[in-house]
Amino acid sequence: MGSGAAAGVAVVEPLRIFGAGVAGHLVGDLVRWQLSDRYFVDGYYDDARTPGSAGPGGIRVIGTVAQGVEDIAGGEAVPFVALGTLARAAACRLLVRLRERRVEPVSLVAGDAHVSPSAQLGPNALVFPGAVIGAEVTAGALLTALPGSILEHHGRVGDDVVVASGATIAGFVRLSSHSFVGLGASVLPGSDVGTGSLLGGGSTLVSQLPAHSVAFGSPARVVRETRKGDETPTREEIAAIELDGFPAAHP
Repeated sequence: MGSGAAAGVAVVEPLRIFGAGVAGHLVGDLVRWQLSDRYFVDGYYDDARTPGSAGPGGIRVIGTVAQGVEDIAGGEAVPFVALGTLARAAACRLLVRLRERRVEPVSLVAGDAHVSPSAQLGPNALVFPGAVIGAEVTAGALLTALPGSILEHHGRVGDDVVVASGATIAGFVRLSSHSFVGLGASVLPGSDVGTGSLLGGGSTLVSQLPAHSVAFGSPARVVRETRKGDETPTREEIAAIELDGFPAAHP
């Protein structure tokens, strides 16, 4: 489905959300609150909910994720993946499945977010109110910029990156794929956040965070390797989704 207008009237497209949990609820709320001139939430797909039941906001759960992939490939609506931070590996796999069917999820940017015209966001970006994405920032697929987060100029952001509320990413920083920057954390200019790493809330990174590491403090210090239950995929999960074809280029 494509957006357009007829006789000066904008087309409001049906949006179907993969995930009816907390993340899906937030996405649906954002659409109804700030993006209703472009989309309406037509339903949810979720493996843990009964088809036909009420999802977030009382909107229907249509069926399973697998059913959703087939429906979306048939052109019934535009998709958005909202599986939550504890299911990020599953979200990456779902993106691959959609792209195999020549489907590209939309990105959702709040009306009062501030995104530079020179910034480039990949598919399925989710930018909440008050977030700032500066000049010449480039980001891959599945970026989440939560309320009040700041990504300053000339940043390089990989795929499947989450920047939590109030976090500040200075200029010329690299956030590698599958990384997570916690609530109110700071990343100083020129720093490098490694693949699959997690910077804890309120921490300050002054230079480099190794891949698959968890760090806390000011300055941040590595305390352990990531593990199941962290808000980033584990080393093993990342290897598995890469074997599964993530990131996948649109055919």
